[in-house]
Amino acid sequence: MSSPFSDKENAWQEWIEAYLQGEADEDTRWKLQQWTAASDGNRQIFLSLLKSYKMDQPAWLEEVSAAQHWEEMRERMQAAPVLPERISGKKLLWRRGLAGLTVIVILTFFVLLQLTKPVYQQFEAVNTPMPLILPDSSRILLNVHSSIRFKQGFGYSHRQLEQSGQVYYEVTDNSELPFVIKTDWSETIVLGTSLDLQAYPGNVREQLSVLSGKVQYKPSAHVAMQHIITAGSSITYNKIKPEVTVSNTVAAPQLQWSGRVVFDNDQDAVEDTTGR
Repeated sequence: MSSPFSDKENAWQEWIEAYLQGEADEDTRWKLQQWTAASDGNRQIFLSLLKSYKMDQPAWLEEVSAAQHWEEMRERMQAAPVLPERISGKKLLWRRGLAGLTVIVILTFFVLLQLTKPVYQQFEAVNTPMPLILPDSSRILLNVHSSIRFKQGFGYSHRQLEQSGQVYYEVTDNSELPFVIKTDWSETIVLGTSLDLQAYPGNVREQLSVLSGKVQYKPSAHVAMQHIITAGSSITYNKIKPEVTVSNTVAAPQLQWSGRVVFDNDQDAVEDTTGR
């Protein structure tokens, strides 16, 4: 059977209008049923229109979901059809106008909701480490299976990013815009620093090693465990216990993956971490 959405882009509005006016035949009701099952947004639009018309919700809509089989939905619709009372004349024209206006208002709401969602820029290293120069000129190296993302305005209105996996950072100094790294379990505030933060989602521990400068490390769920970590030191956070362990040395095995950090178009020598 062909898709019920192939005839016209806005055919669903006609199906709803016909249903609300009691003029929907079996084929139209079936198409409307598939349209409401296609997404939760479609279902909410239909429910809002039913409510505005003070009409009862049909039995087939109570348990509808995008995962249900289209043929199962058709059988349920045929078994329990709901036909509203037919109307005509001026009342019919008034209701049609109200239905069209209601659809426009609801669609406008959903469009505005999408537009207000924050826009992120994301980078992910899959099979090989990925070097990046961020908009604030900070330089980072993502280990394999690691990613970062940040909202628009990074380096101008803020310097906050989200990390998953392991990333080596060389952060430019900017006292007006603190550099903040957020993981699922912690928040690290960087103050002009070179560091390596290992925070894979599946690991029991997060580990932070600071090569230069200093950072403030703060477990999200245990703020009292926050510490200032200076150059040549490291901190390990056990998510399960929970507890933190501070060491006066950096975790050399943690840094071996990056070796001598080199970025494209970089002419300056960069710190060699393998011997630490």
